[in-house]
Amino acid sequence: MYNGGEIDPELKEEAQILLEDCRNNLALFCKMIFPERFDFPFSKGHMKICRALDDDSIKKLLIVAPRGFGKTTLLQLGFVAQRILFNKSRFIVPISKSEINALNQTETLKMQLVSNLMIKKLWGSMKTQQFSKEQWRANNMLKTVIMPRGSGQQVRGLLLDSRPDLLIGDDVEDIEGVESEIQRGKLKRKIMEDYLNSVDFKRNDWRIVFVGSMLHEDSFLANVEDNYKAAIKAGRKPAWHVINLPLCDDNYKSNWPEAYTDEWIQDKLAEYASMGLLDSFAREFMGVPTSAEANFRREYFRQYKESELPEDVRRRLVNVVISDPAKTAKKTSCDTAIVVWGIDLVGQSYYLRSIVREHLHLDEIITRVLDAAARWRARAIGVEVTGSEEQIMYPLKNEMLIRRQVYHVEELRARGKKEERAATMLPYYKMHRIFHEESIASLIELPLLSFPRCKKWDVIDAASYLPKMLNAGGLYLRSDDYGDAKSLNDYYRKLKEEDERTTRLHRWEVCPNPFGK
Repeated sequence: MYNGGEIDPELKEEAQILLEDCRNNLALFCKMIFPERFDFPFSKGHMKICRALDDDSIKKLLIVAPRGFGKTTLLQLGFVAQRILFNKSRFIVPISKSEINALNQTETLKMQLVSNLMIKKLWGSMKTQQFSKEQWRANNMLKTVIMPRGSGQQVRGLLLDSRPDLLIGDDVEDIEGVESEIQRGKLKRKIMEDYLNSVDFKRNDWRIVFVGSMLHEDSFLANVEDNYKAAIKAGRKPAWHVINLPLCDDNYKSNWPEAYTDEWIQDKLAEYASMGLLDSFAREFMGVPTSAEANFRREYFRQYKESELPEDVRRRLVNVVISDPAKTAKKTSCDTAIVVWGIDLVGQSYYLRSIVREHLHLDEIITRVLDAAARWRARAIGVEVTGSEEQIMYPLKNEMLIRRQVYHVEELRARGKKEERAATMLPYYKMHRIFHEESIASLIELPLLSFPRCKKWDVIDAASYLPKMLNAGGLYLRSDDYGDAKSLNDYYRKLKEEDERTTRLHRWEVCPNPFGK
């Protein structure tokens, strides 16, 4: 695709051959045209990205790669320049989290198109009269339009006579934005309704490429990857092609040793660990929204089978039902979670025996809570209240009397953030005192592995009220040293000085007054 720039006539044929090879070979194009910008050897991961970008049959591509991987340079400089110089795209819209970021990226591209000596020799000048920051045209055959946009700016309807045929989303999500469920929802809608629908689906020459870091379990990027994995597992064609390239493996061995050695990875890991930011290391360098080492780890989890629970353990369990009711039963709302804990004071263990997670109306919540209490012979029921206790507390107690099922009912007030409440469970897991019934284990273990950036909080939040229930009932684990009644009485006598509620083995031994609070 030699275009008449100044070049030695004897090299024209050779240049033509090289350029034809560069047309559909992004790696070769980058090394040939921008050797000073791509001075490190490409890793296997870079080559995987290049092959995907070379394949025009991949219409929607998501690239998850760490900072320092050169993904933005590869995409916004190498790939876009290739699309312009070889007349592959008519209208390119690069999108970033802010307009300034988007403008800066395209200014770098403009500078290279204007000043790069190789481009001048092979294609001539790429500058036109329309070369402003906000929108500019390249001096190629198609007069390609490049219009950078911030994530808050409109994309649809930019030009009345044309739609973008190349849409590039580069780090459209940021840490602050993904922390809020509302902001995550707004950005997802913006991407799905505005960005992705801006291309002309009737044509076959459009492409959409997003690149970024995995910042949250419920982010747009994470949802795209989840859907991709689900489609592959089900044998369906995924809507997106996804490439996730961590800088290191799970053993912290570098996947790009030419640029980042194993020693560099270890030093960076130690630096983040010293700040208590291993979850940040995982996001920035490993392509996951959190780190298993930072909080809940797989090795902390223990499972059991309800059918194999020893009879003596089953008899001495103090069972409690805890409910975290959703405010509404709309499909867009959170689920209501109802969990059953079995507390073994002698065995010093806590068994998560049952989980319900559904969209339920108030009457259904009460029915499911009392059904669970009856089935598991619960001593107490805990219900999260957020200021409108009468909405559930009165009908719950009323239904208890109608059914002739009377339990201690504890009002659990939500104090602090969900993350803080969930974190109180970590010591119990580290000491291996908690056991999950294996048939329901995934409902809590998978979300906990993404803590503190969990996609689903309902079950975690309900289960995390266990410490409050233990305190409310005065349930304290017995030490193996207290085998006779006298020493046990001595033990509780000492605790009485700290808390009057510990004068009994636990408060829930006596049936409550149904007409009390």
